Amino acid sequence: MNAPTKIRDAVAKTVNAERTPAPLRRTALSDRDSLRRSTARWRVLPDFLIIGVHKGGTTSLYDYLAQHPQVVPAFEKEVHYFDRRWDGELDSYRMSFPNTARMHWVERRHGQAITGEASPYYISQPHIPARVQQFVPDAKLILVLRDPVSRVISAFHHNRRRTPNEPLDTLEEAIERELTVLADEQAKLMADESHDDFEYAWHCYLTRSIYVDQIRWWHETFPREQLMIQTTERLGSEPEAVFHEVREFLGLSDWRPPEFARSNTNTYDDVDPATRQRLVDFFAPHNERLFEYLGQRFDWS
Repeated sequence: MNAPTKIRDAVAKTVNAERTPAPLRRTALSDRDSLRRSTARWRVLPDFLIIGVHKGGTTSLYDYLAQHPQVVPAFEKEVHYFDRRWDGELDSYRMSFPNTARMHWVERRHGQAITGEASPYYISQPHIPARVQQFVPDAKLILVLRDPVSRVISAFHHNRRRTPNEPLDTLEEAIERELTVLADEQAKLMADESHDDFEYAWHCYLTRSIYVDQIRWWHETFPREQLMIQTTERLGSEPEAVFHEVREFLGLSDWRPPEFARSNTNTYDDVDPATRQRLVDFFAPHNERLFEYLGQRFDWS
């Protein structure tokens, strides 16, 4: 792990620690953002974005890249500018990235310098491709897809254990809520990008795992060759091969991290077989549409 990554993680750990009083946290974040914004004109825009998916291994992949000597990471891995922080102001985005002096120093020392971010919600928001194209039209885009059955299970348990945003006790209840009460959340977002996306972002586990429609949004805005697609399963079983392909896609020099440790993993009890089968059946036709659209198949449930 390089020095900027260590600093990024240390700051985030301190700010997000439960022992940090809320007023102090708000003040620290406000002061931090004010300082970054005041120097935004001297900061660069990202060369790459990892756009998804949530619980797909984006943290691991970003951490591998952040260790590369030619990569200068953003202040936070998940900038979330194009979804949660969007205000249409370029400096509001620049403030999350390194300054030109730092980039020039790395370039002189290592021959090249790039930076990027990884916000896994970007893939699933219909209005984000146009926003990204407006600000960073030439950025390389990377998408890590996970077997949707596994992603739904992992995301639900993540929200239950690590956030306050999932009030339901069981995945079965969450599925029923989405298929009934929240059935039209994506349509509301597509019709009005100012629509509150809380329910969609946190509770639409199924909808956000139907990848083919989301990829089409991005392909309508960006050339196919600008978007690289990998899978979580291959990142786990062949991390060095995936890293090599991503490194070449980004034009980075030949290098590999000392180890390919997994980040941000969850453990949870086995899912009821009937619930798992229900998910398998739900996603089967959508996965087939994806395989046909991409012209390749993935070894999913």
